[in-house]
Amino acid sequence: MGDDGLRHTPEKCITCFYKTQCLRTAMKKPDGKQVREEMIDRAYASGIMGFMERWSRKKLLHDKVRGKK
Repeated sequence: MGDDGLRHTPEKCITCFYKTQCLRTAMKKPDGKQVREEMIDRAYASGIMGFMERWSRKKLLHDKVRGKK
């Protein structure tokens, strides 16, 4: 997390050839759920999505993590 409240790629990873693959792998792990929730909450807070869409996306995310879908 940066001072601005957003996540940033570490400086040493910027030039790495495997950066994209590494980040995709990290997002598939259980901790990736928290990052996805943060993205949904930021979109809701900025007015890009409404309450129902936020609720729906979070429910789908939780169901996916639990293995329901």
